[in-house]
Amino acid sequence: MLSRNVTITKPCYLLFLTLSLLCLSGWVYETQAGTWQDNFENPASLADWSGDLASFSIQDGFLHGKSAQPLPPILARSIHVGDDWRDYTVECKVNVHTPNLLVCSKGAILFRHNETDGYIFELHAATQRVEVYRSSGEVLLSVPRDIELEQWYLLRAELQGDKMTFSVDGEQIGELKDQRSLKGAVGLLVEDALLVQFDDFQVTGPDIPDRGQGATAVEVAGKLTTTWGKMKSVK
Repeated sequence: MLSRNVTITKPCYLLFLTLSLLCLSGWVYETQAGTWQDNFENPASLADWSGDLASFSIQDGFLHGKSAQPLPPILARSIHVGDDWRDYTVECKVNVHTPNLLVCSKGAILFRHNETDGYIFELHAATQRVEVYRSSGEVLLSVPRDIELEQWYLLRAELQGDKMTFSVDGEQIGELKDQRSLKGAVGLLVEDALLVQFDDFQVTGPDIPDRGQGATAVEVAGKLTTTWGKMKSVK
């Protein structure tokens, strides 16, 4: 009777062990994760976004954002996707190309944005800093960094619960813990600039739907901008 019980329970034990190992390796998470992306190759993909659409356009394989006229007032303009997205990794290449008044000159990722709050992860070209702040204006993280105009930078934010980790060009610049806003939309923002370019926007997480343009990765050197007649480069 004892050997019979062992024979019956052994397959269950092996199955449990296998599933445990897969969970530890992250396999279960990966199979559930989805990716929403846009490499801005197709101008029609702008229809997938919401927000200040009149201030953004897709040209030459890039998203172009404009937030200011030659004269004040200066307003931030943004577009977004998603709604109640919570935990994910978001990244995008950002190029603050042409400033307006050199008061702000910002290109940024917007995340966990809702009617009451949210966060902004920005390149602040005028002050030569990389910053994270609440939509209400409170600065949560500010790191000095050389930011050149007409230069591409890869911004990446990893969000898990109240923990947020930020990097620029693969270099971690800081971490935060904040519970003010744990869900909301994800998007892109431009302020006090005649032109900010964005490329290779991507959000990946367990509850993110597979959707958007750019299922096949595009090499950086594979796009040419006819406006300035040169290839973009990632610092």
